[in-house]
This record gives sequence, structure tokens and C-alpha cells, in this order.
Amino acid sequence: MRLDPDGFSIKELIERIDNGKIALPEFQRDFEWKPREVAELLLSVARKWPIGSFLLLEIDDPPPFAIRALAEAPEPSSPDRLILDGQQRSTAIYHAFGEHSKETYYVNLANVLKDGSLDDDDLRFEKASKFARQFPNLKSMAEARIAKVSTLLDPVEWQQWLNYLPEDERNAMVSLKEAELPGFSSFDIPAHRLEKRAKDNLAAVAKIFETINRTGRRLATFDLMVARLYPDMYLKKEWDSARADFTVFSDFEFDEDDGIEVLKLIALREHLRQKAAGGPVTVKGVREGDVLELPRDVVMKEWPLGVRAVVAALEWVRDVGGAIRRVLLPAPALLLVLSDVLHPEVNLRDGMEADLERWFRARCSGKTMHRERTPRPWRMRWRSVHGKRIRLRCLRPFLRSGWTPMSC
Repeated sequence: MRLDPDGFSIKELIERIDNGKIALPEFQRDFEWKPREVAELLLSVARKWPIGSFLLLEIDDPPPFAIRALAEAPEPSSPDRLILDGQQRSTAIYHAFGEHSKETYYVNLANVLKDGSLDDDDLRFEKASKFARQFPNLKSMAEARIAKVSTLLDPVEWQQWLNYLPEDERNAMVSLKEAELPGFSSFDIPAHRLEKRAKDNLAAVAKIFETINRTGRRLATFDLMVARLYPDMYLKKEWDSARADFTVFSDFEFDEDDGIEVLKLIALREHLRQKAAGGPVTVKGVREGDVLELPRDVVMKEWPLGVRAVVAALEWVRDVGGAIRRVLLPAPALLLVLSDVLHPEVNLRDGMEADLERWFRARCSGKTMHRERTPRPWRMRWRSVHGKRIRLRCLRPFLRSGWTPMSC
């Protein structure tokens, strides 16, 4: 998979968004930046400071998964780029310079001229409706020595603004803009472009995203599954509904990305089913890369049962195990195991609930587990689901058939 350098100016970015050539994958979150955060980005642009690289995915028409427009932008029309990393920054730039925001962003050039430098407080924002009442046209703005960032970006509009100034001030204002606001004259946004065939390896896309964007939001496997299943199944909406229907999710602080726990359970059960069938095993475990191999029809069929199983496990942990917070679990993998054991399709044998409680208590205390009539005690070792040496398949038959020592 190749990662090629790419980039564009601010004007090119706005034009491509307006023309529907740049879009967002459906799994991207909504625009969340506050006006102050947008203003801070604009200050960096004005000073020509780095604002970080964008990560783009080159696509064909039709796109490989569900897409949508940036906030307040026209609907995409045969887009050739998807923004994987840089959505908040690109939307902020589009809103501020394209005047698609509820706020108007402007620079107090009188203060900049007086102080001889651009201070953070010189770039301001105001509600667009209020700003329009105070400054209905370029002339009124020029008389107040303020200019919208969109005016500073557009050479034609900037010249019109200058024409309203006295002639002896124009050259000074031009020099001021070149010295203190160079980014508003020319600013190139760096980007990296993933080639088209990257769409066939979503796990690699997620890893590249995470590597480039160490300080930003991680591209979660759950988000990628949302994109894969849409429009047959809108997984994000299903997970939001599950969290609303079952308060135990909020009790254990499950957030918008934690639907991955249900997918891991589905992956575990599909892995065991494929092994029992004796055919090819395409889902090899419960790691996030394995989850991405789940067939679409399996996820759509098993999702409701998986949600009920995780709910049952959380309620059991709370009511029987006494753990009222997720962090109180002795190991993250225990929830996956309990969800499998308490799955609606599993019939618990007699005495299983008592044995399950003993097992859970032993894991919490770290003590040796053994059956009362079995003289030889032994320790059940459990490895994190994020490790490479998982032996989940050992635990389920152990719990269902009795305390027979097994090598894990």
C-alpha cells in the first residue's frame, strides 16, 4: 500500500468541497470545534505556522463505503478524495474562509498596525447576524479597519477593501498584511494520499491513520465496520439505540466506540463456529483485525443477540460479581468470556451459575480454582484479548462441561 504526498491551497480546498470532490466517510464524527478553536487554527494559518498534515483516501465512483458532506457543504458529487484525518481542520477552514459558519471571523487591523504585530486577541469572531448589522458592507469594515478572513484571502475583495482607505494608508496596510498575515496570502495544506486499493485493507488504513495522527482521535475498528456495513445496516445507529435502551451501558461508561465489544463477541462465536465446521477459518480470533474479517450477513444476524449477551454479562458482573464500574473488572477479557457464556443461545447446565461465580471470584482474587471433589488444584491462566496468544476456545467448553483441567 502506497502513501503519496499531496496537498492544496486553502482556496483549492474550499473549491473542491463546494464542487463535491472532497467528502467524508460516514464513520467520521460531526464537526465539534468551538469558535475559539477555529480562531486558534486561523491564527496559525495567518502566521503560516504548520497545522498538521491531512490524510486522504483516493477513491473511485461509486465510493467503497458510505460517504457524506462536510458540515454546511453541498452534497458530494463524484468525489475523488475522502478525508480520513483532518475533518475538524478542513471544516473549520471551509466555514471561516467560505463564510458558512454561524460566526464571522475577522482581524482588527487597526490594533495590528498600532502594535506592529499580530496578537492572539486581534483575530476575533462574532455572531454572523450581529456582525452583518454592525458592518453591512466592505466600506464600513474598512472605515473601522477590520477585515474578514475571507476578505484577506481573496485578492479581489482585499483590493476593494483597500480602495476605501485613504491613499496614504494603503501601502502601509499592504505591507502589514505581508509581514504579519502571510498565510492569508498563500498557505499550502500538506496532505498524504492513500492509493485507491487501500480501501481493500481497512485494517492497514486504521493503522496508518493511527501512526500519522498520534495526538488526535484514533480511527477505531468500530468506525470502519460502520462504513463497511452501510447502507445495509447503520451500525452506529444500532449501537446508539442499544445504549439508549439498556442503561447498564451508561452505568459501565460504554461510549460511542465501545460497540466493538459486541463485535468481538460475534467474532469469537464465528471463529468457534468456523472451526467446528471444519472448513476454512477466515475469522481467526477477536483482535481488531479479525473483527474486520466478519462477513456482513453474520454481523447483521448476530448483532441483536450479541447486544443482549453483553447486557447480560454486565448485569451479572454488577449484580453477582459486585463490580459496579468497568475499571473494577480484574481483566478486560472477562467481559468477553461472560458474554459468550451468558449468550441467549447458550443453555447453562445445572450448577453452572454457582461455578461461574466461583470462577469469577477466583479471577478477582487471583487464587487457584478447583472443584471441591477434585484433589488436584490448578490455575486457569487468561491472556488479554489484545495479545497474540489468546486461547479463548479453551474457556468455553471448560465452563460448560465441568472443571476438567485444560491446557491454555
